[in-house]
Amino acid sequence: MKNIQQITLCSLIIFFFGFINCSAQEKIELEEVKIDANKKLKNSVQYKELKKMPELGVYSFGFAIEEDMLYVMSGDVSNVGVRTEYKGFSDKIYAYNFNTDYWRTLNLKSSTVANNTIINHEGKLYSFGGRKVGHNRTRELLNDKIDIYDIKNDTMLLDDVMAHQAVNAAIVKVDDKVLFFGGSTKKYNNNRKFYTNKVSMYNLTNGYWYELDPMPEAKESPGILVDGKIYLIGGNKNQPLKDIESFDLTSGKWTKEFELPIAMSKPSITKKEHTIYIYENGIFYTFDSYNKILKEYTINNVLGDNSQIFIHDDHLYILGGIVDNNNIVNRMYKLNLKEFNNTKVKRELRIKSNS
Repeated sequence: MKNIQQITLCSLIIFFFGFINCSAQEKIELEEVKIDANKKLKNSVQYKELKKMPELGVYSFGFAIEEDMLYVMSGDVSNVGVRTEYKGFSDKIYAYNFNTDYWRTLNLKSSTVANNTIINHEGKLYSFGGRKVGHNRTRELLNDKIDIYDIKNDTMLLDDVMAHQAVNAAIVKVDDKVLFFGGSTKKYNNNRKFYTNKVSMYNLTNGYWYELDPMPEAKESPGILVDGKIYLIGGNKNQPLKDIESFDLTSGKWTKEFELPIAMSKPSITKKEHTIYIYENGIFYTFDSYNKILKEYTINNVLGDNSQIFIHDDHLYILGGIVDNNNIVNRMYKLNLKEFNNTKVKRELRIKSNS
């Protein structure tokens, strides 16, 4: 069994990244920007529908891109159509070729989990976190293992040490380290959850775990690395959240960067340079992390909770999800990032000027 070491977050970033100084969040004020209505633009972001996923689709799944291939591992397949009494998670691995628009199902199986996050490192896919179903299929448990899929050799290794056991934690790769922030660790009969502010780090090179200083607030939230900062966007703490906050790897400082116009429980996020793309159930935002400007766009007829978005070769993809907690989506959509420049901005917000 590999060691789990305790270390403060500030001393950790000094040791691994050479940074100092931890501090708290600050308040911000936003103002709405007047939009030029004279410019002729499209009302909705334009997209193309690609080949559907195999079978009925999946939501709350893990995914990663390796070269020109997309890999989808595990996920939730509960509440399929009228079979609302069914509860189950997938153990399948799907591979999609971006060049040929072709899906295939691998013979190898993954762990039967959902809400997992995939990290790609040196040709291997690491599946962290999430939840699994107990033997009687009525109780959900935290995933306590790590799937490690070797793409080239088509083999699966199971690591029994998963120190940060939580659902919907922010899981972000920084060089050969993976940082874990928060998540939920228990769900009560009234559907309320217990949230953790635990922060952990996993070293992909040697397999060691480190327990770090806690984050300011216990919650679920997705995370992404942009320009030396880890951004946590929206999330849940027994209600959807609006905050966009960051952890600066240079200073060790937590900062409230912005506030979403609408609270988002589990948005899917991706990035291109300074821009973070935020999507949940038909609502699309772009957040300029450099200039602190948020824009809202309309995308017609694309709905689904627990979908995933990602970018490959300057195109953004939307995959999977579930509609009205009942119908699983097996569709994938593709849009050119330039489409946002040709689409009307529904709303634009920026940090209020002091002048």
